[in-house]
This record gives sequence, C-alpha cells and structure tokens, in this order.
Amino acid sequence: IPLVIIDRKINIVPPSGMYFTEITQSHELSGELLAKKAVDLLTEKYGEPKGKVAHVQGLAGASPVIDANRGWDKVMADYPNIETVATADAGFTKEGGLKVMEDFLTTFPAGEIDIVRSDYSAMTMGAVEAIQNAGRDELKGYVLGEGGHYEAIQAVIEGYIAMETQTPPYFGEAAMKSCMAILKGEDVDPLQLVDIKVFESSDPDFAQTYLDDIRAKDLEF
Repeated sequence: IPLVIIDRKINIVPPSGMYFTEITQSHELSGELLAKKAVDLLTEKYGEPKGKVAHVQGLAGASPVIDANRGWDKVMADYPNIETVATADAGFTKEGGLKVMEDFLTTFPAGEIDIVRSDYSAMTMGAVEAIQNAGRDELKGYVLGEGGHYEAIQAVIEGYIAMETQTPPYFGEAAMKSCMAILKGEDVDPLQLVDIKVFESSDPDFAQTYLDDIRAKDLEF
C-alpha cells in the first residue's frame, strides 16, 4: 500500500519502500516568521527587543510544534531579553486554547505578558476569546498564530492577531495529485513543501481580499 504523509514526520525519509512522499510546509520557517514579528512588535513597544511571551502550544511531541519551536528559538537566540515565561499544551482545539489562556491571564496580570504565541488557529481563537472575556485589551494586536483558519484571518483584519501564517488548505490538492500519480506508476517528488501565506494586521486589505476569494469559491477553511 503506497504511503503518503501529510503535515507530519516519521523517522524515515522518503522515498523508502512504499513510503513515496511527504507533503508539508516548513514549520521551522513559520516559527522564524512569527519570532521575527515578535521582535518587531516588542522593539516598537519598548524601543528595544525585550518582553515576555506566553506560548499556547499544540502538543509538545507533535512534529510541526517541534519544528516551529526550532525556528522560533533560532531567531530568539539573538534576543536574550525576550523570554517565554509560560508554555502549556492546548491540544490544537479552541476549548484548549481558551482554558490555557484563561490560566495564563490568571497567573500573569496586565503588564506581565507582552506576546501571546499560538501553534494553531483554533487555539488562537480560544486565546483571543479569553483575552476579550477578561478585558485584557493590552494584548490586542500582540497575538501571533499559525494555521490560517478564516476566523483567525478575520481576527487579523480586526487587529486582534498581529500575524497569522497559513498553508493547511493547500495540502489536499498536492496529496490528491500525488496519490493519482503514484497509482499510475509515475514519479513524485519525495518532499513537497507548500508555500506559506502570511497575513498581518498591518495589511488588512490583503487578508480581506484572500477571504473574499476563498468564500466566493466556497473554500473556507
């Protein structure tokens, strides 16, 4: 049975046996992009790159989380005054993000968190809801997320999320084309990296145009 892996890794590199291709994004690059945005936001806020980050994490052992953390840490190695003060798994769900963020807000009063970083849109929206419910308006515009769900992109437009990186909707097309090619006996690239789209609150028109386009095609993610 041919094996195609999407958005995860195993301890074998394709092609190997019946393992033909891995289709993913560079989560490490995504982590780097979010880290650089955090540096920019904190430098603008304080006049220098310093501050405290709370990380709403998906699952500690998930390969996208490991890779994204690697990218984040690579950038932050040059900024020792930017510190991650809290990390908790939220299971990639909105409910998890809501609960984790509620705990963070209880533990850290206003002024003790500067950036909220989240590994997936559902968790990010849970975190945003917790921030809104708690009236912690100082965190509006200081949330960074990965995933690109349409609700998160809408939150970018509204200024709650400063940056959202995205690729998941585009795994499906590459996966189907690869599976059809394999069944026909055709060669496929062993590693396929899907391009990363980046949405920023500083460019709401780009985000709105994207949302309008996918909604017109009934492709909301």
